[in-house]
Amino acid sequence: EIVYIASSLRLPIVMALANRALSGPINIHNDHSDGMGARDSGWIQIYCENAQEVYDTSITAWRIAEHLKIQLPIMVCLDGFTLSHTMENVMTLPDEVVKEFVGERPFIEVEGHLGKGELRLNPDMPITMGPLDLQDFYFEHKMHQVEALNEALEYIVDIEKEWANISGRKYDYVEPYMMDDAEVALIGMGSMVGTIRYVVDELRSEGVKAGMVKLRLFRPVPAEAIKKAIGKGPVMGVMEKCISFGAPASPLMEEIMTAYYQDKAKPMMANYVVGLGGKDVSPDMIREAFASLLKIKKTGKVEKSMSYIGVRGE
Repeated sequence: EIVYIASSLRLPIVMALANRALSGPINIHNDHSDGMGARDSGWIQIYCENAQEVYDTSITAWRIAEHLKIQLPIMVCLDGFTLSHTMENVMTLPDEVVKEFVGERPFIEVEGHLGKGELRLNPDMPITMGPLDLQDFYFEHKMHQVEALNEALEYIVDIEKEWANISGRKYDYVEPYMMDDAEVALIGMGSMVGTIRYVVDELRSEGVKAGMVKLRLFRPVPAEAIKKAIGKGPVMGVMEKCISFGAPASPLMEEIMTAYYQDKAKPMMANYVVGLGGKDVSPDMIREAFASLLKIKKTGKVEKSMSYIGVRGE
């Protein structure tokens, strides 16, 4: 429950979340079950592809969390063991450059019984934090979190641009690859998007018009950016390292279907769950998903909306 309390108190915490499977049976290896289980906790969630992106995001996350229009905690999500326990080259910047970029934390101004002051622990200006909040104002305070997450979409991009000017590395909420003329495409998050990109290159060399969309920002969901990246043409596959038990689809698939629900024109979509418990997401598994999408394109029908790839017996 403390995860929910942190966002309700508007605490700009930066948490490095090494994504792991949830027990039982006991498993400490990677999938996205833990992050997805906390998707409605009010935290911003950014999923990283590689160690360089983890470094960069861990720095920009402070500026995002502490922005006066946001003031929310952030999960910097990195695939457990795949990224957290492997060695990879990372280009770093001098400490003084990073410190100047992050700057000093600004505080929200509030008004207490001693007058106006900063929202922080200060013995000279005591304020109440985390009080009982019943039917009269609880709903209104939840709306503050809704508004802050919605506004975050406007300000995160500016912070990312500022970091790009300093570091030379540019990131976006959604990063399309070979999507201009793609006929079949996958969207995913985390380290496996590097493998998807590799398979897309192979398929292109074989004459298949394949593409992919990398999603970095999962909370708040950048719905319009996702639809813009997908475009009008491709049959889409949503590849995810998470099961939503009892639901019609995995969490990311549900978000994308919701984003398209009111639209008359929308792509045919299929859902692929992979890599649970740290099972490697191989190029062959990704090729299997693309083969399924090509069949959907040929027949014009999604016969199986949910598929589990890499499971014995499937």
